[in-house]
Formats: sequence, structure tokens, C-alpha cells
Amino acid sequence: MSNFKCSVAGDLRVTLPKPISRAELILDAELLLPNFQIGDWNYADEARQGWWGKYFQGSLQSGPEADPLHLPFYGRTIGIALLVHGGGGQLRLAVDGNQIAEIDAHRPDWFYTIYVHPELLEEGWHVLNLIPLRNVRTPAKVHLAYILSESPALSPGIPNGFWGQTWPESLAKTKGMELSKWIRIPVDAWHLLGPLGEDFDLNNDLAVFLQASRMLESSGLSWIGAEGQDGWVDLKKIYGLSPNAVAFAQMEIKAESDGLYCFRLELDYFASIYVNGKRVQRILEHHGHPFEPIELELPLVAGPNQLSLQIRSGSLGFGFRIEVLRDPGVTLID
Repeated sequence: MSNFKCSVAGDLRVTLPKPISRAELILDAELLLPNFQIGDWNYADEARQGWWGKYFQGSLQSGPEADPLHLPFYGRTIGIALLVHGGGGQLRLAVDGNQIAEIDAHRPDWFYTIYVHPELLEEGWHVLNLIPLRNVRTPAKVHLAYILSESPALSPGIPNGFWGQTWPESLAKTKGMELSKWIRIPVDAWHLLGPLGEDFDLNNDLAVFLQASRMLESSGLSWIGAEGQDGWVDLKKIYGLSPNAVAFAQMEIKAESDGLYCFRLELDYFASIYVNGKRVQRILEHHGHPFEPIELELPLVAGPNQLSLQIRSGSLGFGFRIEVLRDPGVTLID
């Protein structure tokens, strides 16, 4: 097991004034539109609803077979603007093969995010490494709207040693970075039962949980497969959104040895968590935005383990997503 401990349309270019200083507070850069095609990366127009949509008229989109994208650039600064979808848009960003950021939408809908590297790079030519993260049964999805860098028109020519040394070294360093640190439990791994009304108490122990399960089954309800996308089990879509509704969710996971394993949970909005029939966590207080991960250490035994959740709806949503830290000793049971 792991030793890890949880703890637009038109030309946007503008004429910039000449720099008045070489101090680090001065930034000369422009937004570049990545309107090209490389491998399974393709540029396409797309419209997005919302006030911010007018700023994103197209994007360079990673297809299901997209490899990491490597681009040469000149200058001391770098940034990107992304459109992100369905909790996809998971991206590792590196310069010269050295990771500088990991971006994850943690949302089940379209949105955008902007990243500008807070530190200046050495002046010269670099390699920008854009690495979509792959997950279990989920292809990476990244839509790159803009790249922020110093003007290519003002940059000197690429030196001879760049292609022979900097470029191959950068690509070699990023090998394997496309594998996510976290394994997202797929939607179809879960089975659901519900919903119960607001009188059900998440403080109840397992005996009450099982009694409620049998009560639901005897009333004609049965365990069903989950629905959702990118690991987000969309209980609101399945059951609707009634006040304080409760649903049950179960799946199986296998561990090579006994011990504590690291998980993280996105939750809308309250839950009790059981492993092999024993309640191990309760999340009954407000915990911020539903898509902010809550890190958990859960005790697993060698062999199959049953992971069960009781989830109570929030005021605006109802659902959850769980990821487990990548570990050779943990496998999902289909």
C-alpha cells in the first residue's frame, strides 16, 4: 500500500508600450490563439453561454487519443486559458519537462480557468508541455483557448542546440506524467438505492442502514446502476432534488494488504461512509464548495472491500465523486 499520508473573435493583439525597466514587475506578453492541428489536437469554433463566453470563441481540443502537446516558446512568462468540461480538463502543465501546475476543474459542467505562472523563467527558448491526465475509463478532455507568452514576432531565432538538447530532454522528463495521481472511481462501479425522506438520520449505525435498505427493497425499490459523468454520480438527475433526501451507494474495491488508503471525496452535500459494514467517517457539517475535495484515510483489508455511502442532498445539488490515490495495491472490482 502507499505510504502517502492524506493531510475571440477578431485579433486581440495590442501594441504594448516599450518597457521602462527590466525589473520583474514589467511584463510584455500577448494572447496567442492556438488555431492549429497536431495529432489528435484540433482547433474548433465553440460558443459558450454565460458572460464569459464571449471571450472564448474557439479552442484547441484534445481528442480521445491525444498525446501530450509540446510547444516551443520564447520569454520569461507563460500562461494559459482553458475551457474545462465535465470534471475533465485535468491538465499537468510543465516547462522544459518540469511541472509547474496541475489544473483540475472539479466541476460537472462547462467552465473556464486561467493560469499564469507566478515566477519568471530564464530568458530564452523553452518548451511548454501540456499533458492531459488520463483516468480509469475516462479520456482526457482539454480545450485550450489561449496561450499567454512574449510575442513570437519579437523573439530571436531558435538556437541550434534547442532541438538537439532542450527539446528531447523536455519530452523525456514528461514521460508518464499523463497518468493521474488519483484514480477516479467510474460512475458504473456504483449501485444505488433510494431515496429516503428527510426523517432518515445519517447518524444511524449500520443496523439501521441495513434495515432502511430492506425497507426500501420491500416497498418495491431495488438497487440500480448509477448515472453521471466523469466519476460524478448525479443523484439529482436520478432522484430529483427534494429537501434532505437520502440515497445509498455501494461499490467494491480490492486491496493487497490491510492498512489505511488515501481517498478523496467531492460531495453534495452530507454523508456517512462505511467500509465493510463499519462506519468510518461522517461528514455532517458544512464543508465549503461541493467540488472541493475532502481527503480521507479509509481502512481496507486484504481482498475485496465493500465501500458504502449514505448521502443527504444539499440545497442545490445531490451527488458525489470519489477518487483513490494511485497505488499498485488497490484495484477496482467490476
